Amino acid sequence: MPTRGCSGGQLHAEFEPRPHGWFRLIFPLFLFAIRRQEKANMTYLREALERRVQVPARD
Repeated sequence: MPTRGCSGGQLHAEFEPRPHGWFRLIFPLFLFAIRRQEKANMTYLREALERRVQVPARD
């Protein structure tokens, strides 16, 4: 959904994991790491898209 006054967009993603077996023991650590990495990935993606928009078109 575009923000008022901007031509940008918004990305919404959900992740609902359900660990099974022995993975349930280490899942809190895994979830912490994955959330941190995903936040960094979204920051990199946003910055890359913003740089791309600012580059003047070649004639």
